[in-house]
Amino acid sequence: MASVTEDLELLAPRDRLLVQLVDQLHDTSHVDDALWEALGAHWSPPQLIELMMLAGWYHAVSYVCNAARVPLEKWAARW
Repeated sequence: MASVTEDLELLAPRDRLLVQLVDQLHDTSHVDDALWEALGAHWSPPQLIELMMLAGWYHAVSYVCNAARVPLEKWAARW
């Protein structure tokens, strides 16, 4: 089974940045200067705000679904 690092290397550099953004927001609720600069090379400030809001929205939905014990969809693929 591939490691997370190996899996990330399969992604395009721009996609890797998105995963790093989500991971960093999840782990620290912060985006460090180096990542912010790298993201800024691909997305405008309004786009970056939208990406952060999207990551936050998915985080909020997962909290609610997990806490409310919403059952998994029977048709959905499992990780």
